Amino acid sequence: MPEASGCLFKGRARLVAVPETESSARKTGRKRGVCPGSAGASPEGLVRFSTNIPGARTARTSGGGPAMADRPGGGCLRLLKTFCLLFWGSGSFLCYAGVSLFLTCRYFQYFFQDPYFILPSALAIAAAGVLFFTGLLGCCITTKDARCQQGTFMYFIVILFCLEASAAILGYIYSNRIDYELSSMEDVFMKYNGSSPDLNSRKVDQLQEKLECCGVHNYTDWSDVPWQPHSINGSVPESCCIKSYSNCTGDMSYPELLYQKGCQGTLHQKLQRFLKYIYWGSVGAIAVEILAALIDCVLMGRQSFQDYRILDSETFA
Repeated sequence: MPEASGCLFKGRARLVAVPETESSARKTGRKRGVCPGSAGASPEGLVRFSTNIPGARTARTSGGGPAMADRPGGGCLRLLKTFCLLFWGSGSFLCYAGVSLFLTCRYFQYFFQDPYFILPSALAIAAAGVLFFTGLLGCCITTKDARCQQGTFMYFIVILFCLEASAAILGYIYSNRIDYELSSMEDVFMKYNGSSPDLNSRKVDQLQEKLECCGVHNYTDWSDVPWQPHSINGSVPESCCIKSYSNCTGDMSYPELLYQKGCQGTLHQKLQRFLKYIYWGSVGAIAVEILAALIDCVLMGRQSFQDYRILDSETFA
């Protein structure tokens, strides 16, 4: 029966007896029954102890060899940093789509039925901001004492998932409601009277100048507007004139001087494009975040609560 060697130390640590035979004692150069720190103890004599205190460190018997894992999950960590770069790319794309839709909605909100049409853009901008911060946090994660960082990273992943899922759902819903949202545009055009103080007239002129369009569907729609017969020579508003033609007066006899596109179709395409950007940008970001979350889970699983370190005789002196 091999004889167990062990020593008791003061404190809360509990010593674990390590079986030791004559041959192993000769190989390690230690004397049986000699404790570290006592006379005759080998300087390299190491012990292994455990503790019942949560989070306390545990040392293991070693002859000076390498630690159990110098860099656990190094490959996963590099892969996580790569995904964090994708976070920044996704955030930039969502920020562009969100800001573009936000400005479009604010500028032409007068023609919308639903005041909450701007909500997908707000969610996309918020998600972009969190994406930038989460990507920075992921790049700062290290393999040593990183459990808190990894948990915080996972927490922000959950927040991002909620924001982007909401933005994608609302973007898809509103992309199918654009025709309804712009259905009031024809009524606004019919109330045009060419007066600058009139709100309808100002909004129509701003719309046609900004989008470079004329009429609801095309410039011929102005023939049905009550204001048109009272205009000079039955012309269209000067906001329909192509900017490069300084001699344009809105005369419908010279259609080549007028914008040919209708305002409803132009605004529809603009809104549809930005809503699709938000939808597909959110879906792509969610896919990247799921993969990043899986990698983070692997790293958290490899991170031990009780680290291993080498203890020499000076520790117990």
